[in-house]
Amino acid sequence: MKILFVIEAAFDPFGGGVQRTTFKLGKHFHEHGFKVSYLSLTVSGHMESVKYGTLYHIEKPGGGGKAENRKKIRSVMEKIRPDIVINQHPYNVYLRNLLFDIKEEQGYKLIGCLRNSLFSFKDNLENKVAEKLAGSPLLPLVKNRAALSIILAYHYLVHRRDLKRIIDRHDYFILLAPPNRKELQYFVGAYKPEKVRAIPNSIPEVHPPGEKEKLLLYVGRLDISQKRADLIAPLWEKLQPRMPGWRFLVVGDGDYRQTLLREIEKLPNIESVGQADPAPYYEKASILAMTSAYEGFPNVLLEAQSYGVVPVLFNSYSAAPWVAKDGESGFLVEPFDLDAMADRVVQLANGKEKLETMSRAAVESARRFTVEEVGKIWFAFFNELRGNG
Repeated sequence: MKILFVIEAAFDPFGGGVQRTTFKLGKHFHEHGFKVSYLSLTVSGHMESVKYGTLYHIEKPGGGGKAENRKKIRSVMEKIRPDIVINQHPYNVYLRNLLFDIKEEQGYKLIGCLRNSLFSFKDNLENKVAEKLAGSPLLPLVKNRAALSIILAYHYLVHRRDLKRIIDRHDYFILLAPPNRKELQYFVGAYKPEKVRAIPNSIPEVHPPGEKEKLLLYVGRLDISQKRADLIAPLWEKLQPRMPGWRFLVVGDGDYRQTLLREIEKLPNIESVGQADPAPYYEKASILAMTSAYEGFPNVLLEAQSYGVVPVLFNSYSAAPWVAKDGESGFLVEPFDLDAMADRVVQLANGKEKLETMSRAAVESARRFTVEEVGKIWFAFFNELRGNG
């Protein structure tokens, strides 16, 4: 069976969550005898050697909306003649329509994958509006309940339309977790439920924790809109006096990093190390702090648990309590209560027995999401596709 992954970004397993998820699945499928290819809508920045499949990419900036690139995509698809196309960016209108048109010619199965929470705008309405209208004279006019209600109603109608189009244009729509079904139903009701599946992200394996250090960790992109990196320094200001001997390492890069470096310049025992392979940090860290306003199914949360790093996170997206059970394999706190987050981190830092118990529980929780276990779900799904012709 020939499988093609289509992504917007450069093919880089140390990039964002979509790239990492694509790499892990592609590697697993390749190792189980599937012929795997990757098609990126980015010109450069790809990993130098692709061991687990074949990489193709466009040659001109402009993505799938540029005529030359659409021609290139068509030629690649004609060369590969895939059986299954996994579209990692179903919201991209140009891409999904092109893949649908080629599907009509070639007859492959087209799978669209959700990569974030469907409630990311709804649950962060005021912040999203402020971000969109930053610097605009219109911003003060819409910062009231009536205006926000109108904006939310408009968002509902547009998102409902978009989701129905996504479902229509793909043979199946893959959600990240069972809780996403309620989000989808909020927008589209019982619209073509036979096309909807839930398959989580995966981790390569679990790593029973060894010797841990007094190390608090943040891993992820440094931005405000989604990751709320603006809360990192204030959190450490609350924690540092209460956690003598502990360090806080921030692993990741993004638009907010230069600001963060200025914010932490005079704070002791905190360091921003930039973008790096997080595995060596997971091995040493005891606690993970996640400040995200929303996520889909974050790789960071799974990866940290797989190394026995106990997560403390905001209960700000539907998959959070499904992955980390509060008080057992992690702590969930009310968004965006930094005092509550600080209290939970300190509770772990000062309670060695509780920390060790939750560390073991985190590993067991992560075991559900190893690529072997998630791979079984994918393979059963592929067998279903074969049965459906």
